[in-house]
Amino acid sequence: MLLEIYTPSPVQDSLLDYLLEKGYTHFYLLPAFVYGTPQAQMNICEQVSGRKECALVRLFLPEQEARQLATEIKKLYPQSALYLFSNIAI
Repeated sequence: MLLEIYTPSPVQDSLLDYLLEKGYTHFYLLPAFVYGTPQAQMNICEQVSGRKECALVRLFLPEQEARQLATEIKKLYPQSALYLFSNIAI
């Protein structure tokens, strides 16, 4: 199962440290942007560009493990958006 975590840039390092401490050493980190965010939640650079910076973390895990990790992360980082996708490896 693919677990995607979109997290605000300020908590990115904390989330990565959490994953490494839990023993997750194989994941992907990509820069991402959120469009349509209220300007009150953006810094001045983000207001000029019209997008808010965030990080996208991707992990491929067995379904039960992905669901459990998603639940833990949602409690610790409620400002993060989490998505679970079933996947088929070729």
